[in-house]
Amino acid sequence: MDRLLFILAVSFGSILVGYLFKAAVARGELGETRQEQLNGVSAKVKILALVFLLPIPIFNSFWKLSLGSTELLAFPFLGVLAFLTGGAAAIVISRMVNMDPSKAASVFVCSMFSNLGIFGGLIGYVLFQDLGFLLVQLYTMFEVFVYYVIGFPLSNQIAKGGGGFRFQLSWIKEKKAAFIPITAIIVGVLLRLTGVPRPEFMDPLAGFLIPGITAMLGVAIGMTLRVSSVWAYRAEVGLIMAVKFLIVPLVVISLGWVLGMGSLMEGVPLKVLVILTFMPSAFLALVPPVLYGFDLEMANSGWLATTLALLPIFPVLYVILM
Repeated sequence: MDRLLFILAVSFGSILVGYLFKAAVARGELGETRQEQLNGVSAKVKILALVFLLPIPIFNSFWKLSLGSTELLAFPFLGVLAFLTGGAAAIVISRMVNMDPSKAASVFVCSMFSNLGIFGGLIGYVLFQDLGFLLVQLYTMFEVFVYYVIGFPLSNQIAKGGGGFRFQLSWIKEKKAAFIPITAIIVGVLLRLTGVPRPEFMDPLAGFLIPGITAMLGVAIGMTLRVSSVWAYRAEVGLIMAVKFLIVPLVVISLGWVLGMGSLMEGVPLKVLVILTFMPSAFLALVPPVLYGFDLEMANSGWLATTLALLPIFPVLYVILM
């Protein structure tokens, strides 16, 4: 129970702290200017956390542990399957109900993009230590590539009412930070294969950084969070909920079971897979609406609703899996 409370406090507590800080600072006639300043601070905190700090616990985990089984090589592809399943299901259902293109694009990004940065790594590490954190990194190995090469340009096409689609590699060139997690994994594997001994301080450092990074990201997101009226988009939010918490888990967990994840390492890979398939919409889902001009309020509502939904969902998963 202590681990459950710790996870909830660090993840949701940090978002609340950031939002309360925003509410306290961005007031009065200078509110817009202060919010712009907060947005700048938020961006810098995210860069510090993701670019400079996150690689340390990543390569430490791969330096410390061996995959132990070739079956685990399927984990990155299960992650890709989850992202693509969410996006494809959103497209199909949106067309079935003849949804407005602007809203359909927001439903698509909220269904496809998953918040694995704040919740995934922290939960994996706290519940299953280095193995759990390692599995999360495998699951998210191609996450950024799928988002920028497929998710961003396809959301633009959906918002325009369809039309042709082409892979957009330019986003990867502009987002060179996408290569950092994979680089950290490669460095960790090479260090292990070459037999370089790990310094004793690496485990305590990683144990401090993993919740610390989660807290930093939570505060950064809280500082830019916009609380909108979810009720106004209840139909679209309900669709997102069905995709995120029903369709994606059903497809990905079933395949994980077939691939034998439940029989590996006392079932930890399957347990981690279950948790990761129930993650809410990523805050990154709010970026395409700004870039391409479709329904930002809808995307914000989807992010907020799925994030709040994790509050009752995760304790249930914790009881079932632990």
